[in-house]
Amino acid sequence: MPHTLPAPEVFAHLIDVHCHPTVAPSIAASTIESLPCTLCAMSSQVEDQSKVAALARARPDRILPGFGYHPWWAHRISLSAPAGTVPDHAAHYRALFLPSSSSQPPSAELETAFARLLPTLPQPIPLADVLADVRARLTEFPTAMLGEVGIDRAARIPFAGTGASEGGNNDDNSGGGDHRTLSPFSTPFAHQLAILEAQLALAVELRRNVSLHSVKSSAQTCALFDNMAAKHGAAWFAISIDVHSCTLSPEVWCGIEVRPFFLLPQLHSYPTRRRMRRGEECLLMGGTETSPKCILIALDGY
Repeated sequence: MPHTLPAPEVFAHLIDVHCHPTVAPSIAASTIESLPCTLCAMSSQVEDQSKVAALARARPDRILPGFGYHPWWAHRISLSAPAGTVPDHAAHYRALFLPSSSSQPPSAELETAFARLLPTLPQPIPLADVLADVRARLTEFPTAMLGEVGIDRAARIPFAGTGASEGGNNDDNSGGGDHRTLSPFSTPFAHQLAILEAQLALAVELRRNVSLHSVKSSAQTCALFDNMAAKHGAAWFAISIDVHSCTLSPEVWCGIEVRPFFLLPQLHSYPTRRRMRRGEECLLMGGTETSPKCILIALDGY
């Protein structure tokens, strides 16, 4: 039976709170011109910040942009390099994935994997340049949010596919459209957290809402919220946090939800995945008035 789409006046009330339209191979001008609903279009890495900005300029009434750097690409960012400099490529990635501070030298298998991965990794960029870019884009778009940013303790860096450079975090069994084999390397959590906290400080300063990616980081997310509250005080509670890829348990969620700022999990468009079920549980078990009355729906695609 063919599906009947809702009437335009119904679509006009819908908002996709988190999607990545710039992942599409191309976007026809007619598609943007005929958008029936509002899209919160997220950025995630250096290559798509300008693409999201272009969409927002084309349809400012339908595109609410998000600018920020996702944890899957946090390894591309140097914490120590001064603004405007070019960090040493091999030294940067070796320090992240095969640190000399390790108690034992890397195995031959890890060295082989690193040698395979390194040529596909892009030139790292200083965190100072990342923050300047995000600040400029948030300033240009007064209603833009910070996103997609976050922490992810499950993600590993993928090897490039044939003839391709390093890309997203989908492995051959993920069910995603961009199948890649994962390397044994992960971005250290402390590195991810430093980048996230720096971006969140911008959101607090500019009073922008946040789309926050949180995967296998329940305790760390709770600690992050507490630390940001202690550091920024009332300014932290003036912004809203939308937890994307929410893998927090209902019990943890209820503990977070009592904090005095607006916080919601997203329900995604792929109901077979565990995080949708977790989001549903969080909403159903929430003990405050927020949970049963406010639900965010996200396509998380294009």
